[in-house]
Amino acid sequence: MRVIRGRVFFRGRLDALSLGIAEDGKIAAVKKTLRGDEEVDHGDALILPGCVDLHVHMRDPGLTEKEDLPSGTRSAAIGGVTTIAEMPNTVPPVTSRAVYERKVDTFRGRSAIDYVLYAAPKSEDAVTRLREAAAFKAYMAESTGALQIGPKELQGILRGAAVTGKLIVVHAEDPRQFTKVKVNGLEDHSTARPKAAESSALRWLASNRREAKVHIAHVTCVEALDSVPSGATCEATPHHLFLDTDKRAVAEPAHRLLGAGPVREHDIGRILHSDRPRIARPCGTHSEMAGSMPSPATTRPTRWTRRVYRSTRLRLGSPASRRPSPS
Repeated sequence: MRVIRGRVFFRGRLDALSLGIAEDGKIAAVKKTLRGDEEVDHGDALILPGCVDLHVHMRDPGLTEKEDLPSGTRSAAIGGVTTIAEMPNTVPPVTSRAVYERKVDTFRGRSAIDYVLYAAPKSEDAVTRLREAAAFKAYMAESTGALQIGPKELQGILRGAAVTGKLIVVHAEDPRQFTKVKVNGLEDHSTARPKAAESSALRWLASNRREAKVHIAHVTCVEALDSVPSGATCEATPHHLFLDTDKRAVAEPAHRLLGAGPVREHDIGRILHSDRPRIARPCGTHSEMAGSMPSPATTRPTRWTRRVYRSTRLRLGSPASRRPSPS
């Protein structure tokens, strides 16, 4: 048994304790003193659970000039993220079983942490062919990878996902609500992809999701949060929680924040202090379009600095595995 010592929040108290980690990576014992085959003493350092990030873009394969799996997963480990779910809009996009299997082979043995892979079916039939993926991603609007689908296709994918029982993560924007504003900065980007586009897409999902398990990606505003379908979960990214169009000192150069979920005029961090408890994932990394968003190395420290832990209940994962999954 491996023993790790440090400060641990256990049974309502922060104490100096020893954690016994079994061969399968699970916590087998928590005691004041333990002995094991391997012992690591972290002194007064705080031992935290590893974070599970449901929405990560490693850009591998095909876009590795932005990021790649070895670098990105080492970054995640440094930031306390020990499991990631990799999005499917790489090159080529994961829309077929053959591409999915190639991506599995590409990832094997190259990650510093545990991971699972999304697929992006573009039809109901494709859901069955891609059933080995951990979950599905559906794009209701344009984003990196040209994976946008229409309402008819999404209805079929939702039916198929309900049959398989797989989670479907939805990029929820209604492109009919987009405006033709020339985008020169963050304010223009928010105007071009307005809040109404999110709310409209979410109303459509509420009427069409049926029995499918749905998770809403990168909610950018309170209005969208309030439109999330009953029984669905959602997420908010660090740049939407902590940045807004007025915070130019941290938002410049502006093009780096022109992702598919616009930064709004007011950050939505205040919702974490409200009576809306449904945010499932206040963490993540995005590199949508020309943008460059926070990585797993920075999201957890950012949340700690902003004292979010004092006002939210985070669903965190288990400690890092010593032998990440080969698949």
